[in-house]
Amino acid sequence: MPIDQVQVSKLSTDFDAYRFILDGVEAWSARDLMGLLGYTNWRNFRYSIQRAMESCARSGRHPGRHFVPVEGELNISPDRIFDGVVKNQIEADHVRK
Repeated sequence: MPIDQVQVSKLSTDFDAYRFILDGVEAWSARDLMGLLGYTNWRNFRYSIQRAMESCARSGRHPGRHFVPVEGELNISPDRIFDGVVKNQIEADHVRK
């Protein structure tokens, strides 16, 4: 089923509503985005996330820089997420996409 520009614009707005900034870097919670992407079951969405992480690795990017596993509530610190990653590296990586 093709997606039209109106749908893309609405999804972009919806995604932005869930965006938060952590140490100057944009981030989203998968549990927040799950419903936007049409998933009603976490198990199915988790499988999709795992496939996305594998695709990330196959494209030469380190999944640990783009996906952060969090069990329970989103109570994470920038040190845990970006341990050993310089902010400029993250920004440069974002620009290359």
